[in-house]
Amino acid sequence: MLEAAAPGKLLLSGEYAVLRGAPAVCVSVDVSARVRIESRPPPSLLHDGRSARQFPFQWQPASGLEWLAGDPGEPGSLPAAVWQTLAEHWPAASCAEGLQISLLSDEFSAGERGKFGLGSSAALTVALVGAMIQVLGKTAPLDELARLACLAHRRFQSGRGSGADVLTAVFGRLLNVDSRGDLPVAEPLAWPTGLQMVVVWSGRSASTPQMIQAFERLAGQSRAAPLMQQLELAAGRASAAWRGGEAGEIMAASQHYAACLQRLDEAGNIGMLTAEHRALAGLADASGAVYKTSGAGGGDLGFALTQNPDVAQRLRGDFSAAGFQVLDRQLAVAGLKVSGQP
Repeated sequence: MLEAAAPGKLLLSGEYAVLRGAPAVCVSVDVSARVRIESRPPPSLLHDGRSARQFPFQWQPASGLEWLAGDPGEPGSLPAAVWQTLAEHWPAASCAEGLQISLLSDEFSAGERGKFGLGSSAALTVALVGAMIQVLGKTAPLDELARLACLAHRRFQSGRGSGADVLTAVFGRLLNVDSRGDLPVAEPLAWPTGLQMVVVWSGRSASTPQMIQAFERLAGQSRAAPLMQQLELAAGRASAAWRGGEAGEIMAASQHYAACLQRLDEAGNIGMLTAEHRALAGLADASGAVYKTSGAGGGDLGFALTQNPDVAQRLRGDFSAAGFQVLDRQLAVAGLKVSGQP
């Protein structure tokens, strides 16, 4: 059996601004999307771990993808985007006669309450690209694999997305992401000495596409131009702080970025800063820590920053006592791993 695993991500700075070419900072999180591939007699089967359903298909880069029992809809859209991207890159490649491909992302789930918001689709895309490259008998350096995964994930998202979550799944660790070109470029960073982070789930899943649509509506209005400029400048400051590695400046830049997001949220009625995030920010502020939402907001995750380990430990208790789930997962873990044979 061949298995590929890619980690989730936490966006630390650059939300929304990254869509306008500003830098972003991401860190990998110790939750994994996994793809398992085994040889089997034809037809090939796609196993969707979320629904436990199986969908027969046949695919060759030269002839394309054919679902043999009707289009599975959403469960098939991500692998279809990956296969189409690989077919364009290696049109003469071929794979085994039959495969069973399982897509597993249960570690990203908060059960009946939804998902944590750690980038499951990006991680699954990276894991599937990594696995299929080996199935096709090809090799690709990580930079090339990252490019293919970014193209596939962008295709899956109908052209949207910065690619920062994809790069984090490929390379892992702490990354500064430059999104000014056609495809993003990652710069590895060291975790800042003395910086403590407490990651917490708001208890509510967010719809990132809806939030981005609301942001884009606001961004298209002339009255929003000063706010957009402030956000882009704040993203640059936060990126420079993380690259510099000084914990105090990172906290100050994160606080400034959170304030810019709040002004943007209020101007566009986007819904980034929910009641849950406000409550978490109040608890962090009372302890002298800095709180910031991660990603699109509107639910999902946030994090508190402090240089005091005792404050970090107290916040874990305060967040839990207030009914929120602290994610005590390792940060800055390794990226994509592929092992075994189909």
